[in-house]
Amino acid sequence: ASSCRTDSLSAAFKNHTEAEVLTERYTKLCTHYGVKATRNNKGVAHENGAIEGPNGHLKRKIEQQLLLRDSRDFTDLKQYRNFINVIPVI
Repeated sequence: ASSCRTDSLSAAFKNHTEAEVLTERYTKLCTHYGVKATRNNKGVAHENGAIEGPNGHLKRKIEQQLLLRDSRDFTDLKQYRNFINVIPVI
């Protein structure tokens, strides 16, 4: 299974109930996609960069491939998925 590392998101919640609902929904999402969710340690700011860095790399790779493709238009979801699946991730 793949893994997904996130920060604790404590600043994103208005109250404890909202945090519980979102946590439950996130757990179900990860289970659905077979992803193991982990999170960084509260108060360790440099860990956020380690989490967000790979996301930025992927976004840049997708952007570069879209530029090379010379179009952001796709006829359907299958065509978009095929496009994403051939982007080298290394």
